[in-house]
Amino acid sequence: MNTNDLLASWSMMSLEEIDARLEAGKDDGAAEQFFGAEEMAEMQALSREPLARGMREAVVLLPGVMGSLLTSIRGVTTLLWINPLLFLRGQSSYLELDDSGTHDRVPAIDAVPLGLEKMVYTKIGLSLRRKTELFEFPYDWRRPIAWNAARLHECLERWAGDEPGRQFTLVGHSMGGIVSRAYLACYPEAAQKRVKHVIMHGTPNFGAAGAVANLIHGNSMMSLAAKLNKKNVTRRLLLNMPSVYEIVPAPRDLFPSNRHYAANWDLYNAGEWELDGLRQEYLHAGAAFQKLLIESDPQVPITQIAGCNLNTLVDMQRSFGPDGKPVFHALWKEDGPDAGDGTVPLWSSVLPEATMYYIEEVHRDLPKNKKVIQATLDLIHGRTPDLDTSIPGRRAIVERDLAPPEIDAEGLKERIEAGTATEKDLQQLFFAF
Repeated sequence: MNTNDLLASWSMMSLEEIDARLEAGKDDGAAEQFFGAEEMAEMQALSREPLARGMREAVVLLPGVMGSLLTSIRGVTTLLWINPLLFLRGQSSYLELDDSGTHDRVPAIDAVPLGLEKMVYTKIGLSLRRKTELFEFPYDWRRPIAWNAARLHECLERWAGDEPGRQFTLVGHSMGGIVSRAYLACYPEAAQKRVKHVIMHGTPNFGAAGAVANLIHGNSMMSLAAKLNKKNVTRRLLLNMPSVYEIVPAPRDLFPSNRHYAANWDLYNAGEWELDGLRQEYLHAGAAFQKLLIESDPQVPITQIAGCNLNTLVDMQRSFGPDGKPVFHALWKEDGPDAGDGTVPLWSSVLPEATMYYIEEVHRDLPKNKKVIQATLDLIHGRTPDLDTSIPGRRAIVERDLAPPEIDAEGLKERIEAGTATEKDLQQLFFAF
């Protein structure tokens, strides 16, 4: 088995099936090549731990943006995300929504969420599965967040079954935390009955300047996809994703009053961006969504575990060149009250009604961090986690370079084709946000 086969086969498996294969020593060679020896050893150790007996807390794990697998179930039946071969074949259009943001652009594609992607969420999934009754909630991260919140509402009612008082702890990474909060805001009565606790990992509660940068400049995924195959035109993917507009920094009147605003122009007026393809109707919808979240009163305990002390894009500034055209500048902070997890600034992570904990960890790896996983289990079971409750001093002995690495597109293409691509290889392609 090569790493392409591993990724494809694990994508179609449940955590229980992966657990059994790890315990039996199957897929060891490909898995170690893909994940690395250290992470593979940690997952194997988890597979040997016994499942907790008796009554277990019900937990729902919600991934971040791009953290849910998508597959087409009719017409062209294929795994769409995560599938490196899709980009090699120049089929990035299979991921696009149409101009309405409600249907797949390619008529032969009918995409649905399949499960949680396995690069980020296998370890936390295995950990939660041993100690809790775990439910996974994959969702279509391209669509409006409230649309996914409605799907979550349906699932919770179904999972409750004939137990009218059954409650769940929602564990949401990044956008998964926003989906959880959208459920609280849209279905407050049901939420008070069904939700015991919301635990967030690096959730951008007030948006992220990185969403602005992605809309303006694109991102590394778009650049790399075009290098892998010139037929990949991923610009429309971003511009027609309603969810991206919903994580643009909140409107100025809803933004934290004790923070410098994250832009010097009106983010919700498409004309001030002067950007072809930007959707004014999506900006209006994003502003309304932010208002819904910020003005809601969920009456449900919320805890945020936020990454801190890492070089993070906190502000997008606009000026004008000699030709009168706008020029955009990114402002980064590597310490202080705004520097976050490399993706989400602290002005966005800190939610007034939430209990806050802090750790120096990059955004993508928060759910993989052993301390974060243990803290999550502690919170689920009513224990106080061993994490900082205020922003810790920066660890001088650890310096992380969060700048995008120089990407060898041809080398990556060769490794994908040969089935030797590793998790670190695919991070460059799949986790641009």
